[in-house]
Amino acid sequence: MNKFKKAPLSSALALMLAMSSTQAAVIEEVVVTASKRAQSAQDLGVSVSAFAGDDIKDLALEQPTDLAAQTPGLTTTNATSGGTPIFAIRGIGLDDFNINNSSGVGVYVDEVFASSPMLLGFQLMDIERVEVLKGPQGTLYGKNTTGGAINFVGAKPDELFAAELRLKVASWERYGVEGFVNGALSDTVNARLAYSYDKQNKGWQKDIDSGKRYGEVDRLALVSKFSIAISDQTDALINIHYGQDKSLPLSPQNDDSEARANDTLFLGGLFDGQLDVPADAKSVRVGALNLDRDEEGFGGSITINHSLESLDITSITAYEHYERKVVDNYDGTAAVFLDLDQSGELEQYSQELRLTSDSAENYSWVAGVNFSIDEVDVDDDFLLLDSAGVNLTTAYTQKSESFGAYFHNEYQLADSWRVIAGLRYSRDEREFSGGTYSTDGSDFLGAIAAHTNVDAFAGQAVLTQDSKATENNFSGKLGFEYDLEDGSLVYGSWSSSYKGGLFYGGVGAAEGVLDYVKPEEVTAVELGFKTQLLDDSLRLNGAIYQYDYKDRQSLVIVEDPVLFLVATLANVPESTITGGELELQWKPGENFDIRGGVSYIDSEVKRALRSEDVRGLNLLGAVPAGTDLSQAPQWSFNLLTAYEWSLSDYYLRAQLNYSWSDKQFAALADPVAQYGPIKSLGGRLSLRDDSDAWELSLWAKNLADQISDTYSFTNNSAARTVYRQQPRSFGIEAVYRFD
Repeated sequence: MNKFKKAPLSSALALMLAMSSTQAAVIEEVVVTASKRAQSAQDLGVSVSAFAGDDIKDLALEQPTDLAAQTPGLTTTNATSGGTPIFAIRGIGLDDFNINNSSGVGVYVDEVFASSPMLLGFQLMDIERVEVLKGPQGTLYGKNTTGGAINFVGAKPDELFAAELRLKVASWERYGVEGFVNGALSDTVNARLAYSYDKQNKGWQKDIDSGKRYGEVDRLALVSKFSIAISDQTDALINIHYGQDKSLPLSPQNDDSEARANDTLFLGGLFDGQLDVPADAKSVRVGALNLDRDEEGFGGSITINHSLESLDITSITAYEHYERKVVDNYDGTAAVFLDLDQSGELEQYSQELRLTSDSAENYSWVAGVNFSIDEVDVDDDFLLLDSAGVNLTTAYTQKSESFGAYFHNEYQLADSWRVIAGLRYSRDEREFSGGTYSTDGSDFLGAIAAHTNVDAFAGQAVLTQDSKATENNFSGKLGFEYDLEDGSLVYGSWSSSYKGGLFYGGVGAAEGVLDYVKPEEVTAVELGFKTQLLDDSLRLNGAIYQYDYKDRQSLVIVEDPVLFLVATLANVPESTITGGELELQWKPGENFDIRGGVSYIDSEVKRALRSEDVRGLNLLGAVPAGTDLSQAPQWSFNLLTAYEWSLSDYYLRAQLNYSWSDKQFAALADPVAQYGPIKSLGGRLSLRDDSDAWELSLWAKNLADQISDTYSFTNNSAARTVYRQQPRSFGIEAVYRFD
């Protein structure tokens, strides 16, 4: 650990301890619904990190990817300039950045599963809490997930009138307004309207040639909810939402591109003086490419709950529609070469029916079925050499149907012992039709033909895929929970899980790049504890785990006869993940709060990946046994300290938060795709009145102005495309609450 990491944390901790009172305070109970019934997180035999709505505001979390900085074991990143959020828990998630694939981490918004990364860039507005469940989750959720589940639970309407207005001003001419209105429309109908608009007029990146700025923000979100009391036993919740994003995307940077291009076949010297940029987060080279982002989505859900004497019946019907168009400077250079013009559209329908026992007996259970249909239409132009009219287009339609049935049981064997058993059946069907096509550009294509075994082509299909695959799977869980006399909980579990097979939706000319990739399966063993010490002022939770991974769906780089190098997906035959986590919350005084966490992940390929494991494609580099898995930083930790002073009729709160995440890979055995460590120091100073009617806050992100690499990959010219951390920023928020 370097001196920078030690200094601010130790100084802040010493300062807070000096100010703390000698009388410790009791930590408030955190209630979650991860088990489909309201339950204290400390009574749940699952490793879970929870954030209340106030936590999200205090940490200035804006989008789901921001959660990772304060969640041990969770890794997130944006894999493209247009967003494409990637989530991984304990090294299990999604390596691919194409929108036709879903993650091993299930993301649920008000209990509705998000089937595509395209749906995961929403704004964190009017959120009641977030629950991050770690480890396989299939016996309690509509979708089987190998890595875990993240539940975003929005605030629900009630009969009490309340309203909030939040105004924001921040660095780079950024302004925002956010709030909600809540109350009764009649004796049986309550409503809640939430809104958010975020506008940044000045991008934090600057083109070193043209002076044009990139990274401007323009986002709008609206959510309306209606709760209806149909009868004494039945109620309904209607959710209608809309969002749009017309931000000007960021541009990645390119490392050592000219040196690499000069060594590349027939590209040497072609782009001299157009490629390299300084290793400065603010400096980019985009050239004549017009970066653009135009995304829009809407949807809704109807949740109906009906209570019987000993049974609750829940029905969730949901629909989502999303469209996006993004122009991405994929190679990170000023040359109009290796860039992406992406267009995609998604429709998703889902229906879940769940039965939950509601009795005081020693036995409880949850049973449910879920059915979903989603269709993704993609038309991505890959600007191979736009000045010569040479473009490749990836155009396809993918239809997916999923069915799941799950049954979860808990039985109280004795006063202190409980056993858990669950079973799940999954059926997934995917149909893919389309491929990669060329445009005109005969001179350049003739040059390719002269140096490869590929004939020149123009306006022809380069590579097509028209196939269908169906998978069936049974998985389950066995576990125990033991209550100690001091109120602590010890738990253990064995579980299996599965993630359906998929097609790679990228670009390529090599036969096999777009082929179907088999499902992945995980067998997990976990042992953990949850305890509260020092008169309930210290909460300490920990877990150790081991995952045996079969056919992990991993991103790899392979040789291509036209594009030189392309990405695709491969099944890693055998791999393992072993690790542990520790999470604490301590209130040494009534007004003093300390939270922290640490995660250790040891991941490796157990059996070498060979060309025959990648449909005969030639790998860029060998993937021997012992290779680290992607999205699996070995160490990461987070720390938050906060103290609140009482000043007559006002309260002043000071907060410091820090996070550090180790180096990690975006693709297997690719040193160019290694990025990190990622480190950030933030703070917040808030003043509010004693009635909580208004609050004024100052916040800062990346106070130390770190220049961490946040994602990188090997592009088609064998150069390194890299995204870097946003520089130091400051903001002011003013909140007024009406009641």
